[in-house]
Amino acid sequence: LGPGDRCSTSGADRAEALALPPRGRPSSLGATQRLPTLLLQLTGARGDPEQLLQLVRNAELASGDDRRFIADVYITAVNAWGGSPEPPAHDFSDLCVKCMRVLCQVSPEEAREFHNRLRTTNVGKSEARLYEARASLEEGSGSMA
Repeated sequence: LGPGDRCSTSGADRAEALALPPRGRPSSLGATQRLPTLLLQLTGARGDPEQLLQLVRNAELASGDDRRFIADVYITAVNAWGGSPEPPAHDFSDLCVKCMRVLCQVSPEEAREFHNRLRTTNVGKSEARLYEARASLEEGSGSMA
């Protein structure tokens, strides 16, 4: 597909393409205790962008500097969004960029996988900040790919 082409997959297919399971464990005990409940709340808010964004904002405030915790929150929120809307909503694009940036810090391999999955979606085709984060990741690892 070219840059101007639109993917004709269904919302469910796009959601499946974005699906990336949270990995790892949060570093702080408090975050560890909150994470399962928060992930269930995010999953329960599937398809409700306003509720998802409110839960993400609350998690950002509560996470402190626990990047693994917030990465798991972002991944779950992206998966719960229900696919990449056409055109991508600004809030969804921002959430994907935040997720990519934090994954670059906590797990470069997950960041690469996340970016590769997003590249097939509308947000991945239209959001330059995702490519900037990937380029920075690769530059930092010594790869110029």
